[in-house]
Amino acid sequence: AIVVPTSIIATFAAMKLLGYQLDNMSLMALTISTGFVVDDAIVVLENITRYLEQGLSPLKAALIGSGEVAFTVVSITLSLIAVFVPIILLGGIAGRLFHEFAMTISITLVISMILSLSLTPMICAMLLRPAKEAHKRARIAVVIDREITRITDGYVASLDWSLRHRWLMLLSLPLTLFIAGALFVKMPKGFFPDEDTGMMMGHIIGDQSASFSQMSVKTYEVAKTVSKDRDVAAIVGFLGGRQANQANLFASLKDKSERDDTVTQTIERLGRKFRKMVGAEIFFMAPGAVRAGARGGNASYQYALQGPDADELFALTPKVVEAFQKIPGLMDVSSDLSEGGSALDVKINRDLSSRFQITPQLVSNILFDAYGQRAASVIYKPINQYRVIMEAAPRFWKDPNTLQQVWISTAGGTASGSVASNRIRVVTTSSASTSVSTADSNYQNQMANSLAGGSNTSSGSAVATSAETMVPLSLTSHIVPGTTALSVNHQGQSVATTVSFNLKPGVSLGDAVTAINAALIKLHVPSDIQGGFAGNAALFQKSVNDEPLLILAALAAVYIVLGVLYESLVHPLTILSTLPSAGVGGLLALQIFWGGFSLIAMIGGVLLIGIVKKNAIMLIDFA
Repeated sequence: AIVVPTSIIATFAAMKLLGYQLDNMSLMALTISTGFVVDDAIVVLENITRYLEQGLSPLKAALIGSGEVAFTVVSITLSLIAVFVPIILLGGIAGRLFHEFAMTISITLVISMILSLSLTPMICAMLLRPAKEAHKRARIAVVIDREITRITDGYVASLDWSLRHRWLMLLSLPLTLFIAGALFVKMPKGFFPDEDTGMMMGHIIGDQSASFSQMSVKTYEVAKTVSKDRDVAAIVGFLGGRQANQANLFASLKDKSERDDTVTQTIERLGRKFRKMVGAEIFFMAPGAVRAGARGGNASYQYALQGPDADELFALTPKVVEAFQKIPGLMDVSSDLSEGGSALDVKINRDLSSRFQITPQLVSNILFDAYGQRAASVIYKPINQYRVIMEAAPRFWKDPNTLQQVWISTAGGTASGSVASNRIRVVTTSSASTSVSTADSNYQNQMANSLAGGSNTSSGSAVATSAETMVPLSLTSHIVPGTTALSVNHQGQSVATTVSFNLKPGVSLGDAVTAINAALIKLHVPSDIQGGFAGNAALFQKSVNDEPLLILAALAAVYIVLGVLYESLVHPLTILSTLPSAGVGGLLALQIFWGGFSLIAMIGGVLLIGIVKKNAIMLIDFA
């Protein structure tokens, strides 16, 4: 009761020095290390009590008892720390996540070892006294002692049988090792366990030619339908994002006690409801505990394709999406390829335009003046400044036929001779505003253009001060409807596309990765196009490759530490021989209660190594 809180409080001080905070990882480490701290104190206390019952004085019992188990406690502590060394040295996001966890446990173990060998014997010498004559015990104590005695007798009987069948017990070691390996290979694997946080995200993708007003109506309809679902408590959404034809939804689900379905089941139900929606697609996903990578996607997991030839990549991406949709365990398969956006190509008749001294740059400036956001000037106030934006009235944005009403001033076609009639108007404080010199006007125009955005500003004036020759855009250009990509994504310096997907309930990420790799092999992807998982799926692949190495590194670290402590090559093997049977039990428990092996399960396996070898050390030291 004294050593445990003292160890935890001392750990707080060490965490403060290392810059750690009380978060989920450090609190989990403190919770787990509490069990190890209690074990150290119990080992010392029980041995001191045994000598006290033999008639020794409290001081002598404390000295002999603590000295006898000192090597055992040190062995347990150092071998436990050795188990966590591979986690401390683990790289990537997994290393960043669990570094603080492993360091906190290691610090607590060291402090616990010091206190168990110093504070615990001192308290025992001061407070423990030899037991007096037997007195009447409580009924509950009698029942507990009787059950403990029954368990002890059963253990003695099983131990006697094992010692009489030694060769059979030795043969069980390779058998359990084989079973543990087979369970590990066959068990479904994932990155992090699915967590029902009561939140759900939705991504709406409208037709590539959809306008802002159309997306606004469609988003409202989807949000209204989702809000009527039996598991949804509230929903909020907004337009925009990576492209103009997209919108995002965030839904808060009811409390778990008020709904029967998990968030994954709710997503699958809503996906079926919107499967035949016209004019847009919607993809739902659950925000996981960990989300890696800055790549956006329409689902929880992504597969990225990149290559030097954009046309070849854009032609392959729909085939990959179709192949993924045929995989039974995947749902909500989509890509970020958007090549069907509506566009108008203005093809300039250069021969005719040159007669009017109209250049392609002038046509580009006029179109940007009308449909872009041209910074025309800046209005300065004592406290703030305001940019004046030039654009056509919003009613001219909705119909592409308004391009027939665009006229071009021929006065701005040359670089000189027409600046006076095409400059941006600048307000002056002079009363004689009608007779400003041309040089002064040119200077004011240069200043205004510089403040409005530099050399790319338009040379036209919103209100002309003199008569100009105007030519319709349709006279010198031919307007042709066409399509264009809404966005072209890149990864590094190569054009890239991303295929997103979700997992159906009960499907592990490991099985999905295997199925995806098999589908890509059948698709015969060109050699110049590279593909790979991104985000959480990429981290999963890395963690799967690191998991066996991490477990082997933990075993090797424990073996080396125990070999140094016991100065033997046999005792460490004897201690570690109990791990295969414990591993079988742990993997079977995962198979029954969850069904997969994740990064959290791997950390649990490392902890299992520490717990099992601790019990073996106790038996070997006292045997």
